[in-house]
Amino acid sequence: DGFELIQSLQRINPKIKIIIISAHCDTTNLLDAIHLGVCDFIPKPIDRILLGNALFKIANEIVKTSEVLDKDELDKEDDLLKKFEIISKQHSAIEFVNHYRGVPIIHDGYIVDVNKKNVIVHVPYIQTKSISYEKFTVIETPLFDNPVELSLVDIDSTTREITLSSPSILTFSPKTRKMVRVEVDDSFKTVLHYTGKKIETSIRDISLNSISLIIKKIDFSITEGDDIDLSMGFSTHMKVLNSFAQNAQRISSKAKVLKFIENDKENEIVLLFDLPKNDEETLGKYIVERELSIIKEFKSLTIEL
Repeated sequence: DGFELIQSLQRINPKIKIIIISAHCDTTNLLDAIHLGVCDFIPKPIDRILLGNALFKIANEIVKTSEVLDKDELDKEDDLLKKFEIISKQHSAIEFVNHYRGVPIIHDGYIVDVNKKNVIVHVPYIQTKSISYEKFTVIETPLFDNPVELSLVDIDSTTREITLSSPSILTFSPKTRKMVRVEVDDSFKTVLHYTGKKIETSIRDISLNSISLIIKKIDFSITEGDDIDLSMGFSTHMKVLNSFAQNAQRISSKAKVLKFIENDKENEIVLLFDLPKNDEETLGKYIVERELSIIKEFKSLTIEL
């Protein structure tokens, strides 16, 4: 009967959580259930609110207990692969973070297996595409003090299980950057003016308060902390009747050199700027439109898994 089943289950796993749903709600049955350590007793016909509350309470207890146990065990372990092995055994969900052209792609997944060199994981299809595109992923979980980056080894096209290796600890979270940075489209142009000279540039990416640019070799020096005049031209979209039309925008701003890196053929320069509210809203509209466009582009990509 039901009580014998409960006792058998408890012999297999003493920590198992059990709810009884029964039409027999007499005192004897209720006392027997309590003595067996049953978590809750719900009478028939089932009240969905009672059942929902009971499930939520028990699930919450399991999560809290699991996190405490995991954290205690993880804190004693120095080897990253061993840490992943502990999480795998606990079936804990972990967060996978990737980017496509600056736009974050973030989903929960879980660890399937861990061996001496690799971590095998399973994630939703869209995350699989982003890992295939970037050739690595970053894993975040409350059980780790820091995010961990892993390199892509292989993706099983049938099961979509992903093999990762070479875990390394990061000192920052790639999903908590102050501002979203996106790659721009062909409509976006920039010009720098510095000490009376005009500098043509190409753009790597932009946020609401900074821009990363590539410039060709110049015959004068730029140092970190210098002030530069920055002009940006781009297009946003405005609704006209039942369609959208391009709306040309232009923003000029003082900027400060945050970073200047000299390479053999070209230089990289990162500028910080602080825009007035109206200009910030205009640039923000462009960034949001660009994010949506990039996400749409990413979803349509055919990436061999």
